[in-house]
Amino acid sequence: MDELKKLDSEFKKIGVISQEKVFDSNDPSLRNFYIVDFKKGTDVKKIGEELANFSEIKAVGVNYITHVQDTDTLYLQQWDLQTINIPQAWTITKGADNIKVAVIDTGIDYAHPDFSGRAIINGKNHASCDTFAASAQCLSPKVTESSIDDNGHGTHVAGTIGAITNNGLGIAGINWNVTLMAVKAM
Repeated sequence: MDELKKLDSEFKKIGVISQEKVFDSNDPSLRNFYIVDFKKGTDVKKIGEELANFSEIKAVGVNYITHVQDTDTLYLQQWDLQTINIPQAWTITKGADNIKVAVIDTGIDYAHPDFSGRAIINGKNHASCDTFAASAQCLSPKVTESSIDDNGHGTHVAGTIGAITNNGLGIAGINWNVTLMAVKAM
């Protein structure tokens, strides 16, 4: 406890105006993350070097603030991202291209502007049927190679997962970097 009091005292000396625990967790890998705010104009690189010398601090990094709403036209309407704290998650990771997410829905519109440059794997189309029973049940599904969205729902879901973010168009995807796979099942 004395270490924390000493650290708090040192924080005040170097101009810390607030500190906040990032995660409310007992997980040892998460419980000791803090965001420390300084007054405007503080040389954060210099302060970071000073903080790195404290034995109580394991690592120091600059928390760059990203303002996606400045460039994605529909970001302000995406209340869900704020509700689940996605902007805070983006300070830790924005995804990775080697992460592959299969969107099992109505397909994906590959030509949609929010996917321009996004890697999309063309999965199978399991939604077509050659023969239907009188009850409208599919008796012989026809698996085709085209998983192009003809409904819009799968494109919407894929956009939530991985629309290109910070590109001045449409919405912000949760993962800035991800590979999508379109599987048409509806």
